[in-house]
Parts: sequence; C-alpha cells; structure tokens
Amino acid sequence: MTGGSGVLIRDSDGREFIDCASATFNLSLGYGHPAVINAMKEQADRLVHATSSFQTDVINRLSARLVSLAPKRLTKAHLKVSGGSTANEGAIKMAQHATGKRDVITLFRSHVGQTMAMAALSGNAFRKKSLPLVGIGGLQVPDPYCLRCFYGQQRDSCGLMCVDRLADFLEYASSGSVAAVLVEPISGNGGNVVPPDGYFAKLRELCDTFGIKLILDEIQTGIGRTGRMFAAEHFGVEPDAMTLGKGLGGSGAQVAGILASDELSGLPANDHSFT
Repeated sequence: MTGGSGVLIRDSDGREFIDCASATFNLSLGYGHPAVINAMKEQADRLVHATSSFQTDVINRLSARLVSLAPKRLTKAHLKVSGGSTANEGAIKMAQHATGKRDVITLFRSHVGQTMAMAALSGNAFRKKSLPLVGIGGLQVPDPYCLRCFYGQQRDSCGLMCVDRLADFLEYASSGSVAAVLVEPISGNGGNVVPPDGYFAKLRELCDTFGIKLILDEIQTGIGRTGRMFAAEHFGVEPDAMTLGKGLGGSGAQVAGILASDELSGLPANDHSFT
C-alpha cells in the first residue's frame, strides 16, 4: 500500500479500495485526516518525546477531556501505555493492587490483546495453541451469546444464567483469588455479540458482591464506534476501569490509555509506564 485518504487506500498499482474495516478498526477519522496530521506535525516541531516521568500539556489536556466524557466513576486517566494490550495489562495491575487478589475472568470468544499475558486470557484456543504461554492466572467463562447460548436457554426466559453461573465458576473453578472481570461491552473479534438487556447490571452486582473489579475493554468499541462515545453508555454500566486504544489515535497515531476510579488509581506510576 502506498497511500490513503479518507475511506480510501491505494496500492502500488494505483488501484483504490474502500477500507470498510478502517485498517484494524483504528482509523476512526479515516486516512490522513488533516486536523490530526497537522497536530502531529506541530507537536513534532515542539517535542517529539518526553520520558514517562514527565507531564506535557497535550497529555494533560487529553486526560482531562477523556475523564469529562467517561462514566462518572472513572476520574483518572493513565496514558503512559504503548497500545491496547498494555492498557489491559495496566488495568489488571490496578485491580490486583487495589484488591490484593490475582486472577482475571474473561469470556469465551474474547480478544483482549496479543501480548503473552493477554493472549493467555483471550477466549479462543487458536490464539494460544502455538505459544508456550507465560501468563497471569485466568479463567474463561461463557459469554452472553444468546444465538448460541452455552446453557441452551432462550433469551426471553433465561434469567441471565450466564451471569448467575459465574458464582459457581468462582466457587469451584477459580483459584479463589479473582481480582477482575475483563470484558468487551460488545465483542469485537468474537462476532460483534451484543449482550442482552440487564446483562451488565447483573454483572456489576455480582462483581460488587464478590469484591471483584469490573474492567471494560473499549479498545475496539470506544471513541464513537458504536454511536456513543463509549459502548458502556448503551448499557448504563459504571465500570471500575476502562481501556482505550485504536480509534483514540483518530487517523493512525499510536495512542492508548486507561480510565480508572479513584480506588484503582493507587498503583505506583513506575509499576506500569512505557518509553
């Protein structure tokens, strides 16, 4: 590929294609949006790099803007991560630090990243089978995929068994030390599965009952992709942390971050900061 503009991408033979996937779901403003490109050029003239020990005006402005848009529980922004996978790892570290617990629950079919730890937590065997994984403790549980319900239930009469049975997984299949549930509000690579009404309200209640932190992976769904700024808004859920990436860069810039509650913001800065 040799160039792109808006929704079009051009190859070395001069052919143009409509990019219906916006690259890897990250070009929320298309290829080469002039406002983004000009801002990047202006910043490059001022300061290309600052160590993660420092603050900059652009980081502070972006942090404040994200917090102003986020669910009310999320009062802090951490932008010193290198991508979506490390944003998820950072949110998990925050939950582990806050709870003193270790393990993470994810869903069948979930895709939460490509690092060793996040591949281990993803809910598809094909992402793991060729790797000698060294990951954190995790447990995958059935997702709210009503069309192919793991429990053979019907949407209008199931009583959200996919949440209720989580208590059994915690009691009989977990290590007994679960720090967080990490879920995508709408699964991306897992088939764009939209959970049924009431799913997140019940999941939030279960997390509170068991002292588990709820982390929403909005790396694919966030920054307007579902018609709201964050997909969490469709479900009225208040997570303890939310991770962002992909579309946050607008036109291809590598930007990612973690939004977190006050309780999860006690992780020492040098425990999760990148060059």
